[in-house]
Amino acid sequence: MADEILPPSEDEATLAARVDAAKTADPAPVGPYQRPDDQLLDYLAATFREAWDHISKHRPNRELDWKFYAGDQWEAADKALALRQKRPALTLNMLLSIISAVEGEERTNRQEIKFYGTGAEDDGAAYGLNRLLKWVFDGCGGEFSLSEAFRSNLICGEGWVVPDMDFFDDPEGLLKILAVPDTEMFDDPFGTSDPTSATSRYCHRVRYMTDEEGEARFPAAGDFAGFRVSVQGAHSLGDGISETDAAGYRDIYSTPNDQKSLKTFDAKRKLWAVNETWWHQIEPGWVVVDDATGLLVEMTDEEFEGAKVQRAGEQKAAMQAVMSGQATFAPPPPPLPPEAAALGMMPPVAPPTIQMPPPLQAKQRPIKRFYVAFWCGKALLSKMASPLKGLKRIPYVPIRGLYDRVEGEWFGLIRSLIDAQRQHNTEQSVIVQLTQLMPKQAWMGPKGSFHNKPDWQTKIAQPGAMLEYNKSQGKPEPIPVQAVPRHIIDMAFTRPQTMREISGVNVEMTGARQASDPGVVMEMRQKAAKTVLAPMFDNHRQSKKALGMVLLAYMQTYISKGRRMRILGPNGSSYVDMTEQMQLGRYDVTVEETNSTINDRMATLAVLQTTLPQMAKAGIPTPPSIIDLLPMQPHIRDDWKRLMEWHMLVTGQMPPPDWQPGMPLPLPAGSPGMPPGGPGAPPPPQPAPPVA
Repeated sequence: MADEILPPSEDEATLAARVDAAKTADPAPVGPYQRPDDQLLDYLAATFREAWDHISKHRPNRELDWKFYAGDQWEAADKALALRQKRPALTLNMLLSIISAVEGEERTNRQEIKFYGTGAEDDGAAYGLNRLLKWVFDGCGGEFSLSEAFRSNLICGEGWVVPDMDFFDDPEGLLKILAVPDTEMFDDPFGTSDPTSATSRYCHRVRYMTDEEGEARFPAAGDFAGFRVSVQGAHSLGDGISETDAAGYRDIYSTPNDQKSLKTFDAKRKLWAVNETWWHQIEPGWVVVDDATGLLVEMTDEEFEGAKVQRAGEQKAAMQAVMSGQATFAPPPPPLPPEAAALGMMPPVAPPTIQMPPPLQAKQRPIKRFYVAFWCGKALLSKMASPLKGLKRIPYVPIRGLYDRVEGEWFGLIRSLIDAQRQHNTEQSVIVQLTQLMPKQAWMGPKGSFHNKPDWQTKIAQPGAMLEYNKSQGKPEPIPVQAVPRHIIDMAFTRPQTMREISGVNVEMTGARQASDPGVVMEMRQKAAKTVLAPMFDNHRQSKKALGMVLLAYMQTYISKGRRMRILGPNGSSYVDMTEQMQLGRYDVTVEETNSTINDRMATLAVLQTTLPQMAKAGIPTPPSIIDLLPMQPHIRDDWKRLMEWHMLVTGQMPPPDWQPGMPLPLPAGSPGMPPGGPGAPPPPQPAPPVA
């Protein structure tokens, strides 16, 4: 108490003044979003150049991967040499079947994203979110977008997906999952070593738009043609850039006089390159306890000040209600005793009870905030903070293959097969050329043995031709033709086998079988091939988990509370409503095997063939849900399942609806208070009351 009354010493006062001066001299750091627009554009352009310099070194390799996948597998010099040698330039694209086999393995054994509550009370809400996620995937074909990105990953080593809210198809908003071409994405080079790009500081996506589309999407930015002149004036265009636009505008590049850089304006197609940039900033903020959920919520300084003002207003309103007698903080009076109630006395009327809102529980610490900006050239079209409060990463999620740590590049299966595929084409072309250049059947004989040489030259290959020779001079004989070397013929079979060994995709994975191998052996070889490709499938699973967290943030933000969605399932259609708990809760994401594919159902039935007889001998009843695995018509499954459930209910084998493993066992059938048929059986009919 004395310390509060006595003035501080000279040293303490000097130290306090020095701290205040330091605070005044060193203001809090300002992120790119808080800077003026011109400085923000400089930051965006600098990060894009950094990403462009990194990806431009590897872009030719990815273009070559796509060319080989499409069948463009001959270099110009080799093709010209084959033309001069009159050799056919054959293209036997073995890569197409290899990529299709791996992609088919992903489609026939799909894994689905599932949410789990962090607490037991969240399981119901997590179940509702899983049904909402099914509605999202079914409505926009999200599985096909993921398969498209996975195919891009197999070819060039990288594919991208992103959720997007479409308000054109649905006024309330339709959540879609879109596949993004790898040529449009420019990621932070310091975050590319992560398969999911979770550590990236920024991410750019470049899309080309017309003037009309740009003006419609960004009405506040003004006319695209208006800032076209400013962009053109900011670049010193050289004479090497041809003028192709009828309006007199040239192609504009992001780097002046560098036609290898990104084309900001394509004059021939009249398209502008609009850059969408996501980045995060570490800012001072607060962690506040949410009174409704008990969870921690991150707030900026401005949001925290607003929350304090709101809480002060709530406390003031509660105090005014108590002071005016409209409410009270005291508990309600106890009820009247029975004697007073018997005398007809009325309980005292008390005002409603309210609780004083508690002060905010908060702690100051840095937080990560995400921002997005759209810009084109030197014009900033739009900028805003991310509306996704629960978003903890950039919404663009990559699906990546194998990583080269030396070059810092992701590559797919085709990269290691290019040389073998090119050599295979050359060998096949040489075999065809040798076959064409081999001497045809020729004849030899003593001089004068050929009676009529022109007939021998023209009719020797005609079936049924009759040719004469001079017997006195000797009989003509055919000249033996040298056969094609056996090792050259074997190359037509050994090279494809080499390509399968390099990629890990064996014959069984492509759907073929060797000789008369049984189906069990074929299935085991398919699983062995999938083990070789484990890095590709592991990265695909990690990307799905990251996409699940992004989709959770989108659903909690854009699907309003109370909105009802119709979900189609094996038992018909049902409905799910977006609740407040689903919007505010925290959930974990996992990727599990799904039973929606016929391969998974057949594999489960194969296991049950040996398991069900043993369970039946042990007296364990068969659950009715097994009927859902049978490949038959839905109405037959429903009727069969209904009969099984009724039989289990009548015989007392159906557990109570609320009973879970770990709970006390219910009383046996026939016990007091228990129906004769068992815990799940209906109660016995009551006798009719006597007639008066």
